[in-house]
Amino acid sequence: MPADLAPDRVRRQAEAILGRTGEWRLASSTNSRVWRVTTGSGAMSVKLLTDASSDVHVERRLLRELGPGNARPILEVADMGEGEQLVVAPYLDGELVADRLQREAVPDGLGRELAGQYRTILAEVSRLPLRSPGYGRFGSGHQAEHERWSDALGAYLEEQRRKGPRTSALRHPALADALRRLADRLDAECGPPRVIPTDVNSRNFLIAEPGRKLVALNFPVIWQGDPAMPFGILQLHLDDTPMAAALAEGTWPRWRIHFYAAYHAFVICVYVERFTRVPLEEATPWGRRRPLLGLFDTHLRLMEEAL
Repeated sequence: MPADLAPDRVRRQAEAILGRTGEWRLASSTNSRVWRVTTGSGAMSVKLLTDASSDVHVERRLLRELGPGNARPILEVADMGEGEQLVVAPYLDGELVADRLQREAVPDGLGRELAGQYRTILAEVSRLPLRSPGYGRFGSGHQAEHERWSDALGAYLEEQRRKGPRTSALRHPALADALRRLADRLDAECGPPRVIPTDVNSRNFLIAEPGRKLVALNFPVIWQGDPAMPFGILQLHLDDTPMAAALAEGTWPRWRIHFYAAYHAFVICVYVERFTRVPLEEATPWGRRRPLLGLFDTHLRLMEEAL
């Protein structure tokens, strides 16, 4: 079967949800396969989700609570067996932020406009009700069970250390030392836990047309903790753009933004080590050019300078 054709079982399940469908066009195959499907009620997005780290039911509730303004809702989820799920959502016209960044440099004015919209979306997410009283990851077997934010960060870092021995040999000692030294300060400045998306890579956001409106398509990984964390993660995914520069200004202390950027650079390197054949020294954030190991070092240095 050609790679762009949907398997019969996917078509059957989609039509059980949507009714009779017309044209199917493969829109993305970078992680899970996504098709643009024409139906009697308009174009729909049909995704065959194969990523076991995502908790689509938690994501669906979160997107519903956000409302239609800056997030695309999930209409239906169907279990396809063998760890796969079918996710149906409205199809939106526009350009993924990742594709826009790869196509050409973003002008300063547009970059600051989009940065403002990122701020709005993240602020809205942080105001959503908590799923549990603690800190940490929520969903996919995680219950945000830690009483201290630094304990949640430490537990997840230890989990990643075990999973990524090569990454850990290169960068774990420096990151663990920074977390140890800053634990009390992180706990004090974080405050009560807030809902935060931690997979904010540039494939999860669309510049919708008309109007250049930024829309969140996916929030596959949800934590409860410091609302500054996604601002740090975006320093990687929007590296060397006007958006990254604007998002580092004003809202949160710079040392926390740079700490979270270094922390997540480590996490992405572990993912690269486990699931790809890309040499760690060459790994970059999706669609960006500067290597993750260098970004780790840069942000850890900037963190120290900002303390």
